[in-house]
Parts: sequence; structure tokens; C-alpha cells
Amino acid sequence: MEKSHQSVLEDVHIEKVPIEHAESLSSSEGLGYDDKATAKLIRKIDWRLLPFLALLYLLSFLDRTNIGNARLAGIEKSLGMTGLDYNVGTSSYNMLIGD
Repeated sequence: MEKSHQSVLEDVHIEKVPIEHAESLSSSEGLGYDDKATAKLIRKIDWRLLPFLALLYLLSFLDRTNIGNARLAGIEKSLGMTGLDYNVGTSSYNMLIGD
């Protein structure tokens, strides 16, 4: 059986807090946050994210290095690029990828 909105609102208890105690409620302790548990959670998130982010950074570095090596190996000649074609291509690629 569902309660009506009025009966749900009647069940809600609002506690009035004196103004002197309002400052202590704004601290993390007053909100129920445990600094030790928060640090543990952040450390756990770091251990999960950092290896993945390091791999992405490595792949980004390899990608930029390979583009430079491809130019030295003669990609412009093999693709028939002239003038600024290579520069426009690499700039477009980097903007698309987000480097």
C-alpha cells in the first residue's frame, strides 16, 4: 500500500539547529565523511585509473613519434603529397584524436 504525499511529508522530521552549531555542520566531520576512508577510496581509484591513463599516454607518445618517422621514411612521396599536405594532414589528425 502506497502512502499519500501528505502522509509521507508528515513522517519527515526536520531538526532545527542553533546558529552556533551551523559552522560545525559544514565541516566534513559534521557531514559524516571519514578522512581515512576518503583517502582509502581515492587511493583505490588512483590504482585503478593510473595504469590505464599511463597506457593511453604511452600510445599517444608512440603515435606522435611514428608520424614523424613516417615522414622521414618517405610517406610524402609515396602518397603523392606536395607543399603543406603533410602538415595539414598531421594537424587534422591530431585535432581529431585530441593530442
